[in-house]
Amino acid sequence: MGMAFNSINSNSLGQLVSRLGARVQAGGGLSKPAVTQVPSPNHNDRPGGGKDISAIVLHHTAGGTLDSVANFFKNSSAQVSSHYIVGKDGRIVQSVQDDKRSWHAGTSEFKGRNDVNDFSLGIEIVNDGNGRDPFPESQYKAVIDLVAWMCQTYNVPVDRITGHKDVALPRGRKNDPAPNFDWNRVRSGVEAKLKGASAPAQPPKPAAPAQPAKPAAPAQPAKPAAPAQPALQTVPIGSLDSLTLSGAAQAQYNQPLTEVPLGAIPMPGQVFQPAVQMPQPAVQVAQPAMQPTFAPAVQPTYAPPVQPTYAQPVQPIQSGAVQPRFAAAVVPRFAG
Repeated sequence: MGMAFNSINSNSLGQLVSRLGARVQAGGGLSKPAVTQVPSPNHNDRPGGGKDISAIVLHHTAGGTLDSVANFFKNSSAQVSSHYIVGKDGRIVQSVQDDKRSWHAGTSEFKGRNDVNDFSLGIEIVNDGNGRDPFPESQYKAVIDLVAWMCQTYNVPVDRITGHKDVALPRGRKNDPAPNFDWNRVRSGVEAKLKGASAPAQPPKPAAPAQPAKPAAPAQPAKPAAPAQPALQTVPIGSLDSLTLSGAAQAQYNQPLTEVPLGAIPMPGQVFQPAVQMPQPAVQVAQPAMQPTFAPAVQPTYAPPVQPTYAQPVQPIQSGAVQPRFAAAVVPRFAG
């Protein structure tokens, strides 16, 4: 048994621990966040070996859900992958083991070294990437926890946490993560976790001397408690995989948040505010009856018929008949 254990080198042991997907304690005290293994065939060996990890690259998925992106990476024809995917609800999927070279950055360069896939870890963050889709609190927390563990485990400086848009060639080819991604929050959160993990325990401070008790104020009559309002969930469109129940529904149904299957989430009636129907008063408005008034009929007045006057017929006056006169016949005389 001892010989078998001694035959396992540190690299193989690291691979074995990573594949378990459990909360593994790192050397400095930080724990690896819980991950779900959904292996992708889209990877190969790092040219420099499994220990050649010196950068962390953050991406956004430009749509989809945690499950749909993980299933896409499972397809060998996709020819893309990343080491991790972080959902909006804080769940994390590991698609490629850390010691392998995932295909997430493409043609790229970082701090004078080309082909960033060779020496980086890639993290896809579920987000539309349009600058308006929010990154929820649970998602930021998961990213910070994961990146801090990576920095500690692989000795990656915080200034080597970068975005896809900052390494892709030619410059401007990519724009992820989205413009509304809070880089300062992530880097400061990672630094705080690294500092907290390495800081020595502080001795307890001496207790302050007891102060004389002040006289109690007269008791105020208790106000009646307001009726409890049911908790409502706000769910982004297209993110049904991140739908979780309210605290009341969680306590009633006793189901783990990460185990509720899509399409089978119980939705108790008390989770939602019942619609209040307001009675509408019937208002009768009396309208006086309006009798139409008609103008008296106007009788048309016709002018009397006009009789045409004709001129008397004019009798033509004929002059006396002129009898034509003929010249006397001239008898020609012939010489004897």
